Amino acid sequence: MIWSSRMASEFSLFALLILAGIFLANIFLVLLSFIPLLFTVVSLNILPPGGHEISRNQKMVEAKVNDMVHLVTNLDVTRGRGLVTVSDPVPNRLFLEKGTNFRVFWKGRRPLQEMLDYTLHCTRGGAYEVGESRIEAFHFSGLLQTEFSRGKSATEIVVKHASDDLRKLRDPRLSIKIPMPASSISRVNALTTDFKEIREYVKGDAFRNINWKATVRSGGLDKNVILVNDFEREGTKRVWIFLDGGRGMASASSIKNAFEYGLQAALGLSRFYLARDCEVGLSIYHQGITILPDGGRRQERMIIRRLLGAEIGDDDLPLEREVRRLGGHIAGTSPLFIIITRVRGSGAGDLMDGMRQMRRISGSNSRIVLLNVGGGDEEAITDSERLAERIAELRIRPVLRSLRSSGAYLITWNPLEQDFQELVVSRLGRSGDDAN
Repeated sequence: MIWSSRMASEFSLFALLILAGIFLANIFLVLLSFIPLLFTVVSLNILPPGGHEISRNQKMVEAKVNDMVHLVTNLDVTRGRGLVTVSDPVPNRLFLEKGTNFRVFWKGRRPLQEMLDYTLHCTRGGAYEVGESRIEAFHFSGLLQTEFSRGKSATEIVVKHASDDLRKLRDPRLSIKIPMPASSISRVNALTTDFKEIREYVKGDAFRNINWKATVRSGGLDKNVILVNDFEREGTKRVWIFLDGGRGMASASSIKNAFEYGLQAALGLSRFYLARDCEVGLSIYHQGITILPDGGRRQERMIIRRLLGAEIGDDDLPLEREVRRLGGHIAGTSPLFIIITRVRGSGAGDLMDGMRQMRRISGSNSRIVLLNVGGGDEEAITDSERLAERIAELRIRPVLRSLRSSGAYLITWNPLEQDFQELVVSRLGRSGDDAN
């Protein structure tokens, strides 16, 4: 085949086009390869979000159980570009009722001014801390390391148990109805000069009362027995409050349970009797927490502090053992005993043994009030749940009757239907009011 001059020129033009295309393609690829480099150079010259300023509207909050606490955290970011996350660490016991404690923002060219706005439901008593705000700053390119920082202030929330102040009750008939302790001899009240006896040392005795001569003569040092001089003491009125802190008090909902209501009752009763010049002692059994009887505002503050920090315990030590452990501080007195618990069929024997031990140590003149925190589960909504709750109440009635027949002054309190002050006014002074 003989090529003509026209075919040759067309072939040459086609070859030149191919060569030009290859050249242009290479240039395009070369230019594309510069884009990541340019992006990296530009990105490294733009700072990540920084210059954080964060503040919170409250540093100290006092609230009561079931109160709402409104917190606002303000965030200012002045430089850089990228994502900014801010979060406030909220304790598990404080329920997030409204809003959110975590947000994500985009910091662009302009300064960023945002806030966290949320409301906490104080479901449990205690002292809590909403910690310092946590900030994470992400560079928009992801080429720089994420920066972490914290705010400079935390918020302390003290949630007190919403006990009714029984000291404000002015009805003169109420003073007759409410059980009061008989005058008794106090182990911690002022000593008289009248010598009573020499006895073995009991935890809480003053060091100055140790009789070393009698201890040596009796051979007590060899037996690890120390003898003390005991004197007659001034008369006073004493109240012992025994609050059940065991796992059985955790029944009902996760927000409100029998233990929380028991704390409310213990606080209200302790304040009531302290205001009437009684010495009040507190024992949260199953937890090993004990406050020896004393009077005055200092004792009230001590009881409040212990109740604020109380949690449901893990051990199952019986009430009888706790009473026996405190026998040295109960013996020789005729106090008023108040037991706050949630009566269960399996725990009736424990209560019986504990009450027998109280009378064995303090004498038959002592009075025992048993406050049964009942009312079932506030989460019972359907008819079947309410029926099951009612059946459980009927099953416990024979146990309540046996406890009353043992000599205890038994009161059942349903916190879902009656506040504590109403209970004291309408039912605490009525004998035999336990079966309803």
